Amino acid sequence: MCALVPTTIQLNPPSGYGFLLWACAQQPPLDESYLEQYCVEKGRNYTDFTITTANSWNVRYVPPLGYPGARGGGWWVACAQWRANGPGGQSGLHTTFSNAVYIVDP
Repeated sequence: MCALVPTTIQLNPPSGYGFLLWACAQQPPLDESYLEQYCVEKGRNYTDFTITTANSWNVRYVPPLGYPGARGGGWWVACAQWRANGPGGQSGLHTTFSNAVYIVDP
């Protein structure tokens, strides 16, 4: 959530490096290097977006809406590298992770 608006969340290089979805055979640590070495990238979203309502939730999809969905079983985790550009100026690069979730492939 963001308190200072309007703020643009930059996922598009070179400001950010995207919002990525990974599938892993083993439960992964929340570590970018591990994901790149031992997991399979299942989708990415580079679309910047602007937050206009302070302290509101903002939903992003990976792969983006309109693209085929990711499939498979195992441990899944999302990772985003982004910057914020708003009333407070441009932030440094942030790396954030979702929780790793185990999904059974039907």
